Amino acid sequence: MSAVLTPVRPKRPAEPDGLEPGGGAPGPGGDWPRTNRVLPWMIAGFLTMLWLVPFDSIQVPVNLPFDSKLDRVALLAMAVLWIAVALAGGRAAPRLRFTGVHWALLAFVGVAVLSIIVNADTLANLGELELSIKQSGLLLTLTLFFFMVTSIVRPSEVRAFATFAIVLGCITALGTLLEKRTGTNIFFLVAQKTLAGPFVVGPEPANDLFGRPMINGPTLHGLAVSTMLAFLLPIPLSRLLMGGESRRNRRLLLLSVALMFAGAIATDRKSAIVVPVVALVILAVQRPRTTVRLLPWALAILLAMPIVSPGSLGSLRGQLLPSRVTNDPSTTGRTADYPAVVPDVISHPILGEGYGSYDWHTHRILDNQYLGLLIETGAVGVLALLVLFGAIAVVGRRAVTSRDASRAPPGLAATATAGAMVVATVLFDDFTYPQVPYVLLFVAALAVVVAPDRARRTTRA
Repeated sequence: MSAVLTPVRPKRPAEPDGLEPGGGAPGPGGDWPRTNRVLPWMIAGFLTMLWLVPFDSIQVPVNLPFDSKLDRVALLAMAVLWIAVALAGGRAAPRLRFTGVHWALLAFVGVAVLSIIVNADTLANLGELELSIKQSGLLLTLTLFFFMVTSIVRPSEVRAFATFAIVLGCITALGTLLEKRTGTNIFFLVAQKTLAGPFVVGPEPANDLFGRPMINGPTLHGLAVSTMLAFLLPIPLSRLLMGGESRRNRRLLLLSVALMFAGAIATDRKSAIVVPVVALVILAVQRPRTTVRLLPWALAILLAMPIVSPGSLGSLRGQLLPSRVTNDPSTTGRTADYPAVVPDVISHPILGEGYGSYDWHTHRILDNQYLGLLIETGAVGVLALLVLFGAIAVVGRRAVTSRDASRAPPGLAATATAGAMVVATVLFDDFTYPQVPYVLLFVAALAVVVAPDRARRTTRA
């Protein structure tokens, strides 16, 4: 008897947004940046604005129920296009990926909205209801941004978007270093020259409340730009720690780390040291052997700082001395916040007085986001925020333990950025500066996109 041979049907290639984040043929429409799809370019444009434009100082002259800052109006316009493309369908349509981070973010927003609803009558009587509604608009735009990134960016595009973010971070760092040396804020200068007219561009802040010169970059405060750069540092560092990069790429990544660290410390803020150190410790704990091999490079970067950012390390070292820390006006102001807010916390311990209702213009400045949330959303709101940070770390850790070379770097970066955010939230009111949560959620979104599919439900947007 002769054997009958049955032809073997070749396996169908994996979908580009499935379990193969780093390889495979490009999906429908191509992968960004070599794509004719509009939505990824929309995300790239928003990231450019996030890093290079002082958008929280730019008002769009339109009447909206929420604060009409440039980022909120831009995201609203982006959402219209996002929904239109999703409704059109097709293989290139955006896909929603629901993970624990999505649910935790929605839960935090839900608590914030509930705190406003519960206290609506009181807020209306005090004239604070409009303020709460406007402040909650930022939460909604942050959520919208995260949902759009996780539904638009394909796993095969994560590396390109991470590289693009590194480039933008380096440009921001260079602009901040230029501001340190010359006193000219190039970001505000360009915005005032090009955007004034169609938009209302606010002035660059001068000095802080303690009379210290402000090095702001494209933000309203040095704390914001230094934290942005600190949150982005884990992306190039995670690539270096995971290995597999060419010699040329390793050199470029090390250069980007040096630039971003120099840009952060150029602001002369203590957080510019503390927050990156927290991120570095988290990275080192997860990759101790590779971290040891990078120590000579870390030493070289530190030795280069007096040349790249003269005087910054010395200034920060002086500020971090125990005697200076305890007597520094910013430190004593922070410690005085705790007893001052006790009556507000006790009066509404569960859901607070209403999200966004605490106006530092009429009360006191709270350099601690947890304290502000405790007043506005109670213990439930603070717990919901911590759960969000934990969810980001869990999703990132899942990507790291997948042992997939293309998944691990974004996951490793997300765990470090989430841990850094936990500490940064103690050091200042980071939700006051929207760039900070935007960067956190962008890094988290990259980890979500490449996370293994278990415990993830994918639906059409």
